[in-house]
Amino acid sequence: MNCNNLRVYQFSDKARQELYDELINIPYHWTIPEIDQALRSSSSVVANIVEGYGRKIYQKEFFKYLSIAVGSSDETQTHIRTLALKGSIEHEKAKVLIKYYKNISILMVNLMKTIKENGFK
Repeated sequence: MNCNNLRVYQFSDKARQELYDELINIPYHWTIPEIDQALRSSSSVVANIVEGYGRKIYQKEFFKYLSIAVGSSDETQTHIRTLALKGSIEHEKAKVLIKYYKNISILMVNLMKTIKENGFK
């Protein structure tokens, strides 16, 4: 098994791509700092899941990276809200993206609970 089989990895990678597709088409997207930060934090979610999985034989390390990924997921939600308030993303699209990232955070927390209770299989 590799991290590509983790549901949380699959969802976060899909959410990152959907956010990227939404933001990259905004004219002058590089001049809006929240766009850059949203793209960075969404990439951080995926990267930290992968890095944590690579250290899964050390449960503390895996949890550390999953915790960082949860923080990045929450940060991404904040940037999406800001972009919706600025009118850079439609409110309905922002709601969908925020829901994705809320679910990703829940999945990571549940994964940590499951591993803590049952070990990593």
